[in-house]
Amino acid sequence: MDARQKSQQDQPESAAIGDVGLELHWDNSSAPVVLDSTQFLVVGRDVGADICFPQSATSKTHAHIQWQGTCFMLSDCSTNGSFVRSEDEQVRFLRRNKLRLWGEGSICFNGDQFAQCVVHFKHVSR
Repeated sequence: MDARQKSQQDQPESAAIGDVGLELHWDNSSAPVVLDSTQFLVVGRDVGADICFPQSATSKTHAHIQWQGTCFMLSDCSTNGSFVRSEDEQVRFLRRNKLRLWGEGSICFNGDQFAQCVVHFKHVSR
């Protein structure tokens, strides 16, 4: 995975660079990836995506995960939407919208069954 770097003008001044991270892992990842407040990540079916899920229900560019202001956000830009299960076990549906990622949880990019195309996330201190 090659998380993309934000330009200096895109970095929020309120973010303490290097203090926060979002640990991500998924089925075909060999080790967790930690995203920091200077990076963003693309999830999709396209082979150029940072996290690639080839299933047809996953859009070519399905979603972005990045630091925005004071938190990590999931921005869905897909046709079919994404499902987010937070640590409170509630499942939220997101389509062409944004959602704050808090605590620990899972994101499903291929329906609401959480059986495939799932990324698990957890906030970590760096």
